[in-house]
Amino acid sequence: MIIYRILPPYAIRLDDGEMKEFWGPKDCIRLSNIPAPKERKILLRFKLGDRVECLTDEGWMSGTIIQTHYSDVSNEMDYKVPYQIQLDSGNLIFAPLDMDTCIRRSNTLPPSCWICFDNEISEDNFIVRECACRGEENGFVHIDCLVKLAVSVFNNNCFE
Repeated sequence: MIIYRILPPYAIRLDDGEMKEFWGPKDCIRLSNIPAPKERKILLRFKLGDRVECLTDEGWMSGTIIQTHYSDVSNEMDYKVPYQIQLDSGNLIFAPLDMDTCIRRSNTLPPSCWICFDNEISEDNFIVRECACRGEENGFVHIDCLVKLAVSVFNNNCFE
């Protein structure tokens, strides 16, 4: 399932770092004669592992931030977007703007890990959907649990 969202034709970053959507015609935009501020890393509202809701064509959908300042080099995307999100459905999407019209904090709990059965998350140990082979509602796992399982399987198979 591919999820699309109609985006504004322009996203304008103001000098204070705030992003604004612009739906008007191109001839209403002009270049400023004031030099642009030096490149600085934009502060984002959410961090890795945060639970969010993203606006899609199917409405607001819950997910987890899995990357910030995201750029998809496989699609030769020559710009960065604030977030890559893994939806609870398993789909990967990105948020084009760090605005409540695209992405907002979620109060829904993350799905439970199929290894430890816990749903606690942290910035360095969040839950991802590693495969869909466990059915529609399953396949979610903590990063640490998945690593421990892989090391265990590797150690058990290498020394037999």
